[in-house]
Amino acid sequence: MSNRFCPNCGNSLETNARFCGNCGAKIEDELNNVTTNQNEIVDIKSANNTTIATRAENEQMISNSNNINRQNINVQVIRQSIFSSKGRINRLPYFLYSLGLGVVCFFAMGICFTGILAIIGIPLIIACCVANIMLTIQRCHDLNKSGWFYFILVIPVIDIIFALYLLFAKGTEGPNQYGPDPLQY
Repeated sequence: MSNRFCPNCGNSLETNARFCGNCGAKIEDELNNVTTNQNEIVDIKSANNTTIATRAENEQMISNSNNINRQNINVQVIRQSIFSSKGRINRLPYFLYSLGLGVVCFFAMGICFTGILAIIGIPLIIACCVANIMLTIQRCHDLNKSGWFYFILVIPVIDIIFALYLLFAKGTEGPNQYGPDPLQY
């Protein structure tokens, strides 16, 4: 006999019982899992220290592999997010990407002025402009605005106000029509 009881009538149950002998209620597998987990805990308690250390090492290895997978995913996300208008991007990555693109564009313009390397500089400037447009559209999406709001940046004076709004306004919390909250993953 074990210390298992029927959740319906409270009758004591046999070890492998699937149904209560008193009321006929089906015994959930969760109860069986609980007794199995208790047996595993007893086995762990009776194990020596090297087994416990090995388990801790395994957990550390799993944690490290998860970090490596996250880093690989982050690189893929960066590649996809810079040249895509889909999804959302929050304030800090928007600022950092825009700053980085500005620096690259600055050096590309310097390359163009030399004349000889203009064939490299011009495509680089175009790529930076396209990436900046896509990032701005994603930032508009984070603010629950259409990507067409990008064209507000064409209007003098209002463009400065809108640019500051893009940099400092907090995005929509939780998912919106443009995708999940970028701060939640």
